[in-house]
Amino acid sequence: MRIVGLDCATQHQKTGLALATLDGGRLTVHHARVARHPGDAAEAAADWLAHGPDGVLALDAPLGWPAAMADALAGHHAGAPLPTDADRMVNRDTDRVVRQRLGKKPLEIGADRIARTALAALATLGAVRQRVPVTMGWTPGAVSGRHALEVYPAATLLARGLSPRGYKKLGAIGLRANLLDALDLEMDGSVRAAARAVDHVLDAVLCCVAAVDYARGRVLTPAEAGVDEARARREGWIWFADVGR
Repeated sequence: MRIVGLDCATQHQKTGLALATLDGGRLTVHHARVARHPGDAAEAAADWLAHGPDGVLALDAPLGWPAAMADALAGHHAGAPLPTDADRMVNRDTDRVVRQRLGKKPLEIGADRIARTALAALATLGAVRQRVPVTMGWTPGAVSGRHALEVYPAATLLARGLSPRGYKKLGAIGLRANLLDALDLEMDGSVRAAARAVDHVLDAVLCCVAAVDYARGRVLTPAEAGVDEARARREGWIWFADVGR
């Protein structure tokens, strides 16, 4: 099975790409780098996914907005009060679940610059879909066709008992190397060196790890978290490993 990880950003120089395969229960990372030009992420992802009938595309970015925000703003006019509390306006159910389960609060899609990254991610996903069919993934453990997922590298690390603290810093090569050692992934020296050198590349690799958790059915579902699935499908859902599995 083809696994593609994208660490999304508004600038291509900060967008990480990774290609891996899942074969016989083992994840092998074949390529990992930053995007070379603005359309590179979509082009590479589509090309990689096109080489197999089944695959997972995992994107590190919100893919939806809070339902409460959408409902409140639909008929809002300047100066009128908003009939909802601030937390529900700027955070989704999945964001609250990550914080409750792992103690890590994702950036607020309704109140932070991460919204620009979300728009870039959706544009990239749309460009991939112009080349190959991709549907949103809602059936962990049963991948048929090509599924797109929202993932969060920090949650993927925390679910494994690994700390995400500090690894994104420019000089944190040692921290990134330690995380790669702990993950025990198959990759050649050049791929490992790229992931050690650049945090965006490591995040793309972590997207692949999260995708494998989904493909194996080892992730927390909305139902298991007590979240209405219809609402999750509207807002988006961060797929991360269920520590109890």
